[in-house]
Amino acid sequence: MTRAEYLERSGGNEDERIIAHREYYAQFVDDSIRAMVTRRPGLSRLVGSRDRSFDDIDIKLWEGFVLGEKVHTLLKERGDYMTANSKVCILKEAARQVVDGASC
Repeated sequence: MTRAEYLERSGGNEDERIIAHREYYAQFVDDSIRAMVTRRPGLSRLVGSRDRSFDDIDIKLWEGFVLGEKVHTLLKERGDYMTANSKVCILKEAARQVVDGASC
């Protein structure tokens, strides 16, 4: 999904926006990113989060991660680029995937 497609799909109701957001940022998540968020902040902290967006975990933690060149390239291929916001969205999507996998 390109950035333009994501923005187009984000104009619907809240459920549609959430689905589009997850689908867009999920395409940048791989095993190494899931492993990063499993180590820090850690699985127990992720599972114990009381906020759907993990906003109860300090933003400075999310901002402290470094995503590799592969993510930068994938973003560029989809008409986007790395920002602090996109990085946090990718990391929080990885965290959601980890939590979803832990609850199975």
